[in-house]
Amino acid sequence: MMKPLYLALMVLFGAALFACAPSGSTTKTETAAFDLEKAIQTAKTKADHERIAAYYEQEAAEYEKKAAQHERMGNAYEMYKFPIHQKGHDMAKASAHCQDLARLFRQTAEEYRSLAREHRQLAE
Repeated sequence: MMKPLYLALMVLFGAALFACAPSGSTTKTETAAFDLEKAIQTAKTKADHERIAAYYEQEAAEYEKKAAQHERMGNAYEMYKFPIHQKGHDMAKASAHCQDLARLFRQTAEEYRSLAREHRQLAE
């Protein structure tokens, strides 16, 4: 009877590890096509600032997605903390880790939105 529970927990744990792994997001490709540093140094027109603001908005959206993903993962660890703990593993640390990352990702998203607002004001 413990084997199905153990198998389910191992699958959940493996999925959580896979979800924590870096993914090939589109922002890396777009970063190569859009030189942010150069764009900041040479921004003069409304369109220049709008493009920078759009980049920051896109980054904010990516970090919001990461935050939501880590929040879900933290909740998953909370659900299975007690059965795993009985096997000698304390998954509360994993849950706290995911929740901390979710908080940091949300803060990062807000910083990106703030930069976007600044460039939109410069575009006016």
